[in-house]
Amino acid sequence: MQNCPNCGKELADDSKFCSECGTTITSPATVESKVPDTIKTSEDQSVSPKSRLAALLFGIFLGSFGVHNFYLGRIIRGVFQVILTVGGFAVYFFALFKTMFNTISNPSPLSMLSILPGLFAFIVMIGGVNIWALVEWILIACGKARDKEGRQVLIWTK
Repeated sequence: MQNCPNCGKELADDSKFCSECGTTITSPATVESKVPDTIKTSEDQSVSPKSRLAALLFGIFLGSFGVHNFYLGRIIRGVFQVILTVGGFAVYFFALFKTMFNTISNPSPLSMLSILPGLFAFIVMIGGVNIWALVEWILIACGKARDKEGRQVLIWTK
Protein backbone atom coordinates (compact mmCIF):
# COMPACT_ATOMS: atom_id res chain seq x y z
CA MET A 1 0.00 0.00 0.00
CA GLN A 2 1.07 3.55 -0.70
CA ASN A 3 -0.27 6.91 0.41
CA CYS A 4 -1.15 9.85 -1.80
CA PRO A 5 1.57 12.46 -1.30
CA ASN A 6 -0.93 15.27 -1.85
CA CYS A 7 -3.82 14.31 0.48
CA GLY A 8 -2.46 11.26 2.34
CA LYS A 9 -5.22 8.80 1.34
CA GLU A 10 -4.22 5.11 1.24
CA LEU A 11 -3.95 3.80 -2.30
CA ALA A 12 -3.34 0.45 -3.92
CA ASP A 13 0.20 -0.08 -5.23
CA ASP A 14 -0.98 -0.11 -8.85
CA SER A 15 -3.02 3.13 -8.58
CA LYS A 16 -2.49 5.65 -11.37
CA PHE A 17 -4.28 8.51 -9.58
CA CYS A 18 -5.81 9.35 -6.21
CA SER A 19 -9.58 8.95 -6.16
CA GLU A 20 -9.83 11.56 -3.39
CA CYS A 21 -7.92 14.57 -4.77
CA GLY A 22 -7.19 13.59 -8.38
CA THR A 23 -3.40 13.62 -8.08
CA THR A 24 -1.77 11.61 -10.87
CA ILE A 25 0.67 9.03 -9.53
CA THR A 26 3.28 8.11 -12.11
CA SER A 27 5.47 6.15 -9.69
CA PRO A 28 5.92 6.12 -5.93
CA ALA A 29 8.76 8.64 -6.28
CA THR A 30 7.15 11.21 -8.60
CA VAL A 31 3.79 12.88 -8.34
CA GLU A 32 1.96 15.31 -10.61
CA SER A 33 -0.65 17.35 -8.82
CA LYS A 34 -3.64 18.97 -10.52
CA VAL A 35 -3.43 21.82 -8.00
CA PRO A 36 -1.13 24.62 -9.21
CA ASP A 37 1.94 25.22 -7.07
CA THR A 38 0.93 28.85 -6.47
CA ILE A 39 -2.11 27.88 -4.40
CA LYS A 40 -0.89 24.73 -2.62
CA THR A 41 0.23 26.51 0.51
CA SER A 42 -1.14 29.59 2.19
CA GLU A 43 2.41 30.63 3.10
CA ASP A 44 3.27 31.12 -0.56
CA GLN A 45 4.06 34.81 -1.10
CA SER A 46 2.87 34.92 -4.73
CA VAL A 47 -0.81 34.50 -3.78
CA SER A 48 -2.80 37.42 -2.42
CA PRO A 49 -4.80 36.91 0.77
CA LYS A 50 -7.63 38.96 -0.79
CA SER A 51 -10.81 37.20 -1.90
CA ARG A 52 -11.19 36.83 -5.64
CA LEU A 53 -14.99 36.60 -5.29
CA ALA A 54 -15.17 39.86 -3.32
CA ALA A 55 -12.96 41.63 -5.87
CA LEU A 56 -15.10 40.32 -8.73
CA LEU A 57 -18.38 41.37 -7.09
CA PHE A 58 -16.98 44.82 -6.26
CA GLY A 59 -15.85 45.12 -9.89
CA ILE A 60 -19.21 44.08 -11.30
CA PHE A 61 -21.44 46.23 -9.12
CA LEU A 62 -19.18 49.20 -8.33
CA GLY A 63 -16.52 48.89 -11.02
CA SER A 64 -16.89 52.34 -12.52
CA PHE A 65 -16.19 53.79 -9.06
CA GLY A 66 -13.03 51.65 -8.71
CA VAL A 67 -14.10 49.91 -5.49
CA HIS A 68 -12.43 46.65 -6.59
CA ASN A 69 -9.15 48.55 -7.00
CA PHE A 70 -9.49 50.06 -3.52
CA TYR A 71 -10.14 46.54 -2.17
CA LEU A 72 -7.00 45.19 -3.86
CA GLY A 73 -4.95 48.10 -2.52
CA ARG A 74 -4.48 49.87 -5.86
CA ILE A 75 -5.55 53.25 -4.54
CA ILE A 76 -4.29 55.41 -7.44
CA ARG A 77 -6.29 53.41 -9.99
CA GLY A 78 -9.39 53.58 -7.80
CA VAL A 79 -9.10 57.34 -7.33
CA PHE A 80 -8.61 57.81 -11.07
CA GLN A 81 -11.75 55.76 -11.83
CA VAL A 82 -13.79 57.74 -9.28
CA ILE A 83 -12.57 61.04 -10.76
CA LEU A 84 -13.46 59.97 -14.30
CA THR A 85 -16.89 58.68 -13.29
CA VAL A 86 -17.87 61.66 -11.14
CA GLY A 87 -16.32 64.04 -13.69
CA GLY A 88 -18.31 62.43 -16.49
CA PHE A 89 -21.56 62.91 -14.62
CA ALA A 90 -20.61 66.48 -13.67
CA VAL A 91 -19.83 67.42 -17.28
CA TYR A 92 -23.08 65.89 -18.48
CA PHE A 93 -25.27 67.62 -15.89
CA PHE A 94 -23.50 70.94 -16.43
CA ALA A 95 -24.18 70.68 -20.18
CA LEU A 96 -27.77 69.63 -19.52
CA PHE A 97 -28.50 72.60 -17.24
CA LYS A 98 -26.70 74.99 -19.58
CA THR A 99 -28.83 73.72 -22.47
CA MET A 100 -32.02 74.11 -20.42
CA PHE A 101 -31.20 77.72 -19.53
CA ASN A 102 -30.14 78.53 -23.09
CA THR A 103 -33.37 77.07 -24.43
CA ILE A 104 -35.45 79.08 -21.96
CA SER A 105 -33.71 82.35 -22.86
CA ASN A 106 -33.41 81.63 -26.58
CA PRO A 107 -36.01 79.08 -27.72
CA SER A 108 -34.64 77.82 -31.00
CA PRO A 109 -33.94 74.33 -32.31
CA LEU A 110 -30.23 75.11 -32.55
CA SER A 111 -29.98 75.92 -28.85
CA MET A 112 -30.64 72.25 -28.08
CA LEU A 113 -27.39 71.36 -29.85
CA SER A 114 -25.38 72.88 -27.02
CA ILE A 115 -25.85 69.65 -25.06
CA LEU A 116 -23.88 67.63 -27.63
CA PRO A 117 -20.36 68.41 -26.33
CA GLY A 118 -21.41 67.52 -22.78
CA LEU A 119 -23.12 64.36 -23.98
CA PHE A 120 -20.04 63.38 -25.96
CA ALA A 121 -17.78 63.96 -22.93
CA PHE A 122 -20.15 61.93 -20.76
CA ILE A 123 -20.17 58.99 -23.19
CA VAL A 124 -16.39 59.02 -23.59
CA MET A 125 -15.64 59.32 -19.88
CA ILE A 126 -18.26 56.90 -18.55
CA GLY A 127 -17.87 54.50 -21.48
CA GLY A 128 -14.09 54.48 -21.11
CA VAL A 129 -14.27 53.80 -17.38
CA ASN A 130 -16.79 51.00 -17.90
CA ILE A 131 -14.64 49.36 -20.58
CA TRP A 132 -11.68 49.64 -18.21
CA ALA A 133 -13.75 48.05 -15.42
CA LEU A 134 -14.91 45.28 -17.79
CA VAL A 135 -11.32 44.39 -18.65
CA GLU A 136 -10.51 44.24 -14.94
CA TRP A 137 -13.54 41.98 -14.27
CA ILE A 138 -12.25 39.58 -16.89
CA LEU A 139 -8.76 39.63 -15.37
CA ILE A 140 -10.16 38.96 -11.90
CA ALA A 141 -12.43 36.14 -13.14
CA CYS A 142 -9.53 34.50 -15.00
CA GLY A 143 -7.21 34.73 -12.00
CA LYS A 144 -4.83 37.18 -13.68
CA ALA A 145 -5.51 40.17 -11.41
CA ARG A 146 -2.87 41.30 -8.94
CA ASP A 147 -3.00 43.23 -5.69
CA LYS A 148 -0.84 46.26 -4.82
CA GLU A 149 2.14 44.04 -3.98
CA GLY A 150 2.00 42.17 -7.30
CA ARG A 151 0.55 38.95 -5.87
CA GLN A 152 -2.09 37.13 -7.91
CA VAL A 153 -5.64 37.14 -6.56
CA LEU A 154 -6.50 33.43 -6.83
CA ILE A 155 -8.41 32.38 -3.70
CA TRP A 156 -12.19 32.52 -4.27
CA THR A 157 -13.23 32.58 -0.62
CA LYS A 158 -11.48 33.80 2.47
